[in-house]
Amino acid sequence: MIKQLSFLKIKLFFGIILVILFLLISVEVLGMPWPISQFETQHPITATLGEFRRPWRFHAGIDIGCSAGTPVYPVVSGIVRGIKREGDNAYVEVEDEAKR
Repeated sequence: MIKQLSFLKIKLFFGIILVILFLLISVEVLGMPWPISQFETQHPITATLGEFRRPWRFHAGIDIGCSAGTPVYPVVSGIVRGIKREGDNAYVEVEDEAKR
């Protein structure tokens, strides 16, 4: 019984930590302009940060739905480290200058 209570306390602690991290990351993401024009207008989000994908893999960003050929603009300064295309999707890896 005591071991079960300790295990539940540990699960609760890590659950609270994950919620706090999610909220902090959400505030950081929501504080930036949209990377497609109209910059101050909302656009459809088709996948969210932390969304479960496969066993032990979570989505590491947000996906914004738009038409093919829509220009995408940077919201922070950085260096593009790689671009990968998969079907209709493009993945851009950017190194944040502030974290170098």
